[in-house]
Amino acid sequence: MGGVPLKRSNPLLVFVAGMAAGFFLAIQFRAEENDQAILLLEKTLRAPAETQYHATSVTYCYLPKELKVRAEVWHKGPYRERITYLSGPMKGYTIGCDGLRNWQSNANATQIKVAGRRASDDQAKQRFDLLVRNYQVTLDGVARIARRRVYILTIKPRNPGNPWKRLWVDQVTAVALRTDDYLPNNRLKTRTILETIDYSAPIDDSLFDVPASAAGGLQSVPTTSTRAMPPDLIREIYQLDPPPPRYLPRGYELERHYLYQCECGDKAVLTRFIDGLNTISVFAIPTATDAATAGEGSDAAVRENCCIIGANLPSVTVKHKGRDYRIVVLGDIAEGELRRVMDSFQS
Repeated sequence: MGGVPLKRSNPLLVFVAGMAAGFFLAIQFRAEENDQAILLLEKTLRAPAETQYHATSVTYCYLPKELKVRAEVWHKGPYRERITYLSGPMKGYTIGCDGLRNWQSNANATQIKVAGRRASDDQAKQRFDLLVRNYQVTLDGVARIARRRVYILTIKPRNPGNPWKRLWVDQVTAVALRTDDYLPNNRLKTRTILETIDYSAPIDDSLFDVPASAAGGLQSVPTTSTRAMPPDLIREIYQLDPPPPRYLPRGYELERHYLYQCECGDKAVLTRFIDGLNTISVFAIPTATDAATAGEGSDAAVRENCCIIGANLPSVTVKHKGRDYRIVVLGDIAEGELRRVMDSFQS
């Protein structure tokens, strides 16, 4: 029977077509896998607002020296948490959050410190958007922690010089049952594991309230405080107007400005930059305080600012708009990058 003869396929073209198809399938698979990892990370970051549990934890600190700390943890959304340290340098201390305010108490509640407020929902969204932009989030398998099945989630920076972390996330509740924190050089800094966790334990709301001070006052010891303020108000009210850095590592952007009150009562400006996962804090401490801004009752026309922020750390002193500021830069990023940020104030 006659017919149109079939042409032989070019084996090279078949090979190339197959490779191309495989490549696009791999790209699609990786994209879907990455989307799944980002969704899981979003659930994990949302878990503190939605979950309730009682747990015991152990934290291993490897740098600058090895240390093991045990604690008891209570958590009840939204954002209420209480951690009592059972061993280590803070044995007997309890830290907590009542949903808005962070607080700390010693064993006998003779010293109570009430610190700043937790991050707002707007701040949390800004951080998550930045995190997705600046970090590669991947699912790296499954395991078991505290008799729970978990996903292993890795968050690595797209830009070099930044710390990173790995999470072991409960497959049902999205609570991080283990967290490993790494320095930019990939050295393990800390590891925290929830050894036991009970999601059904009854938890009284009063556990998270700021405890009454046995010493008779809410803030029974001097404490630092931070208050978010627009820079124009800090400038107008407190006459503080420090220069901005001329260099920031790639991926970081301004979060906000804070008026920082030291334990001694004097004030400085804290400017915080974030990349979604990590923070660079820039403190600008005026080297002298005018009587007008030193507080009522000051009988010295000019005196030295008593803030000792980063007293033993590298700093630079710069003059800006007729006033001298000591600049201290803090963060877990690579030391060379911290130095570049600090040096940029002088350039």
